[in-house]
Amino acid sequence: MFTKKGIVQAAAALWALMPANALHADTEQHIRFAGYEWAVKSSESMGPGPNIWKPENVRVDSKGRLHLRITNLGGKWQCAEVRSLKRFGFGTYGFEVENTTGDLDRNVVLGLFNYPTADVGPDGTHEIDIEIARWGQDAAPAGNFTVWPAKEGEPHGSRTFQIPAGAKLFTHQFKWQTDRVAFASSTFGLKGKPTPLDAWSYRPENSDRRISQDPESVLINFWLFRGMAPADGKEAEVVIRSFQFTAAGASQKKVGHSTDYTPHKGKFGPSILAPSARCRYEVHGWFGD
Repeated sequence: MFTKKGIVQAAAALWALMPANALHADTEQHIRFAGYEWAVKSSESMGPGPNIWKPENVRVDSKGRLHLRITNLGGKWQCAEVRSLKRFGFGTYGFEVENTTGDLDRNVVLGLFNYPTADVGPDGTHEIDIEIARWGQDAAPAGNFTVWPAKEGEPHGSRTFQIPAGAKLFTHQFKWQTDRVAFASSTFGLKGKPTPLDAWSYRPENSDRRISQDPESVLINFWLFRGMAPADGKEAEVVIRSFQFTAAGASQKKVGHSTDYTPHKGKFGPSILAPSARCRYEVHGWFGD
């Protein structure tokens, strides 16, 4: 049997396999996505997992969408990760995600998070994570929100939530402030109507010790739990349709979870994190003070 605590501890142990400076390589390939430069991970064996990481599994298409793939080449499974060169601070982070290959396998993990460099702190600290993962358990809830402390030895905060089978398009967001982190996730149908999945506000005591106060890179990765092959034996792909960052205090109409949708022959329209004249929906209060 699995528990939420056990799942989070297992994930932390896997991240511990990665050296603090492992995010940096002597030679890096870069891509441009969502208006920012990103380094593409390349390694024959590195955490999380550990896994094989191939730049060939990362591409940006003609519409500016980021594709990450898990592939099998010669019997070896290979994963994908990008890291922003820019370090972001307090503000609202939004990811629009399209799952193009069906529900994720129990061994497949999608990570949307910030992560410390060696000068900020060791692994297991200074992270704000949104992860879509079942950690090898078919019955585990696939949605995971986690905040890792700024100081070693302090407890982390976490929450899991269910993601409905068959859902294809999602937004995942977190708002990072000095004393709290608020999360929100939702899914969307072909007509653009949102269905909130979960919202959670983490506001611990001693927040300066339990919430990072330092700017960090954003990472997006698509990988295999414990390096295990997908249980269904199939390759997988996920599309990050957009990433958006709004700095704390920056001018914006309203802080909330919003979507824009332009119907077009049954296809999804433009980025649901960008303004549109066609349709707009906002869930107010999710990121309220």
